[in-house]
Amino acid sequence: MKRLKALLEKLHPGSIGGTGDDRNLQVIAAALMVEVARADNQFTEQEVQTILDLVCNQYDLSSDEAEELLNLATQEADQSRSLFELAREVDLKLNYNEKRQLLSNLWKVAYADQDKHKYEEYIIRKLADLLHLSHRDFVQTRMEFE
Repeated sequence: MKRLKALLEKLHPGSIGGTGDDRNLQVIAAALMVEVARADNQFTEQEVQTILDLVCNQYDLSSDEAEELLNLATQEADQSRSLFELAREVDLKLNYNEKRQLLSNLWKVAYADQDKHKYEEYIIRKLADLLHLSHRDFVQTRMEFE
């Protein structure tokens, strides 16, 4: 997390909407989406566009801000040692409904290329556990897209 905070300060402070904590959570949530998208070793244009659309809508960002957020998120995903490291901050700071919305967004990314891969599902299942969401939440959010 220190690495992420330093990166955010170094790159255009204040350019992504919200407070410092909000920016951190936005980057981490997007990094989790990147992790899901790359789980099948393919980061398709449809997945990239889905992530950009999700962060634009959810965080009320311009397309330039969304692209900057995605770049930061990709760097964070590249440098992260584990899903636990990324999920911990989200788990501590988001409420149940926000975590469930994130889980739904992860499914949107997994289905973006019309090919939900077993590794994408595995990552989402792992993240649901790390976010202390129930198996029921996992199944219900998945069923929205099947």
